[in-house]
Amino acid sequence: MTQTEDLVRRAVERLSEDESLAGDLSDIGFSPLLKWGEAAVQTWAAQPGAGLSQDSINDYTARVRGVIGAVVETAQAGKLDEMAPLLDFEAAQPAKTAADLKALTLGDDPDANAVSLAELLQAALPVASTKKPAPEPPSKDAEPSHPVTTPPPAPAEAKATPSTVPTGTPAPHASPASASGPARSVQSVATRAGAVGQSVKSGVSQAWGRARDWFGRSNKRKREG
Repeated sequence: MTQTEDLVRRAVERLSEDESLAGDLSDIGFSPLLKWGEAAVQTWAAQPGAGLSQDSINDYTARVRGVIGAVVETAQAGKLDEMAPLLDFEAAQPAKTAADLKALTLGDDPDANAVSLAELLQAALPVASTKKPAPEPPSKDAEPSHPVTTPPPAPAEAKATPSTVPTGTPAPHASPASASGPARSVQSVATRAGAVGQSVKSGVSQAWGRARDWFGRSNKRKREG
């Protein structure tokens, strides 16, 4: 048993041996209060930074004894006259505990009242801390536990393949077949326009020739007549 555990054990024994705390309550009403007092001391001692010593344990045990005495008086009276003495312990949420006490309805049975108050105070105790201390960061001189793996370098971007056309060689002319769509369309329109122009020119020449022949025959008939 550690020194802390021994201090807590002796504080709890002093609470259980104080028969004057029970007042007029029977064992039914007082046992839950005594168990709460033991849990309150043990929970407080387990909290980080409690600064345990014989004096600090004695001081907190005296506070818990005062809370038990106030609960016994409240249970016997059947009403809550003063709330502050019932809150003189390390509650997880003091404001919530105060609100719960204010909302609690007490009756004419002191033992039943004590049981209800003990259950409320038990739920108000903080949960004992189970956190482990964080590991210390490794020193700069300490060797790593695992070998450091250096990632492979990223692959270099592929370089553009140089052109195989010798410098100074003129670029080949694009063949008509490789001309773009719009260029082919313009060329086709121009070709058709030229053909139409030739056709019109040929028709005009033929018509003019026929007209000259008609005038020539007409003048010949006039001279013969």
